[in-house]
Parts: sequence; C-alpha cells; structure tokens
Amino acid sequence: MKPYIKEYLLWRKEHHDLLEELEEHEATLFDRLYPVLKVMDSLSAESFDWSTSEEELYKIYQIGQEFLHDQIQTIRIYLEKAFQGDFHDFFAYEAVINYLLYVEDIRYEFTEKGYESIPDDLDVLLDELSEIVEKKQVIPDLLGVMVDERVKALASDLYQEFYSIIDIFMDVADTLNIPLYEEQDYLLGKEV
Repeated sequence: MKPYIKEYLLWRKEHHDLLEELEEHEATLFDRLYPVLKVMDSLSAESFDWSTSEEELYKIYQIGQEFLHDQIQTIRIYLEKAFQGDFHDFFAYEAVINYLLYVEDIRYEFTEKGYESIPDDLDVLLDELSEIVEKKQVIPDLLGVMVDERVKALASDLYQEFYSIIDIFMDVADTLNIPLYEEQDYLLGKEV
C-alpha cells in the first residue's frame, strides 16, 4: 500500500467518531466534506480499478488530505473550545461554521491564485463569523445572503471564477466514475 494511502487511512480512523457524528446528524458540514471523503475512500479501497497515473493519484491525495485536515481541524476547534464537545449546541451554529469554512476557502483561493494581498475585509468577515460562534450570538437572518454578498463585493473577480476544492473533487469523482449520490426512484400516484 502506498504511504500516502496509508496516511489517509490512519487520518480517517483518527477522525472516525467526529465524521460519524456529523454524518448521523445529516450535518451540512458532512455534506461539505462528503465529495472529498468519497473520492479518497474510493481510491483507498483495495478493489478500486486504477486508471489514474501515480502522479495524478498523489496530487489528489495531497490536495484532499490538506483540505480535510484543515476543515476538520477548524470544526474540532469550534466544537471543543466554543461548545466543550457538546454536539447539540454545536449543531445550532453549524450553518455559521459552514459559512466560516466557505470564507476560508475563498481566502485560500486568493493565495493559490497568486493575488498580492487578501482584502482586510475578508479577515473582518471571518472574525465576525467566529465571534458569532464563540460568543453564541443570535444568528442573523439571511446569514448566507449576507456572507455571499460581502464575499462578492470583496472579491468580485475571484468570486466569478471561484472553483472550490469540493467542486474539483466532484469533477474527479465524475472522471473516475465514482458515484457520489445514488439516485432514488419515486412512484407518484397509486401503485400498480
């Protein structure tokens, strides 16, 4: 087994309980991580049919591992420091944490795209979202619209071309024929 696959499987085992808790509660945070987890899990399966070059595979693992590590680290910090491990209280602020991670993704994109500087207002927005969680403030109505509008105003060029790690992994899943979501058949009307 390749060392980077082994490293991922160890990471997966270490964070199993948290990921399972997020999945069982149908958390938006789990949905956010799911495409990356699904691709990484599928590539790690012994039965996976390799049609990907070693170099591409390594890059997928490297990007996926870094993304998951950063996301889970942020989730853990808020869960433990702001909510003392209480998932019930944590899930009340899950949407805010999800938007916080989204803004961090935008911030990361600034550095990846080689922008000279990151708008200070982006850091201000991160601080405001963090404060809502840490001080357990009332979550503003239409939080998502507010965050989206502020990000768009701060980084209109980047916003137009923003293609997240999650989007990239959805494309990887499609390219490698890894099904992310199973289609369900619904029967309308009377059964025949």
